[in-house]
Amino acid sequence: MKFDVFFAIIMAIETGGHPSPNHAKGDAGELGCVQITKICVDDINRIIGHKEYDYKDRTCPIKSKYMMRVYLDHWGSRYERLTGKEATDGILARIWNGGANGWKSQSTIRYLEKYKRYKARHLEGNLVH
Repeated sequence: MKFDVFFAIIMAIETGGHPSPNHAKGDAGELGCVQITKICVDDINRIIGHKEYDYKDRTCPIKSKYMMRVYLDHWGSRYERLTGKEATDGILARIWNGGANGWKSQSTIRYLEKYKRYKARHLEGNLVH
């Protein structure tokens, strides 16, 4: 699956229908179109090796997409090293929802099911961004 499609599906799950998705704020302080936490920004900067992103960058969809890519490339590769399996889009969705070990957390199963429903809607052309 192309990353742009994955990003659009996650954006629809996280903020679909919000009048201003780039400024949507979650209950735990998540912010932006894909609901990035401050801890996630810190982790992304650690992965990169320098401070590339600020917390305010979470409101920029372009920077949010780059941050998501860095995060999922890193933790998806770790999943592949640990399991010997490919990090599918479903695994990446669970990591996005639950963090580095989200792929094995029971708490991300509901998110995976939601992801599958939104993916099916996307394939049918009925996805709301």
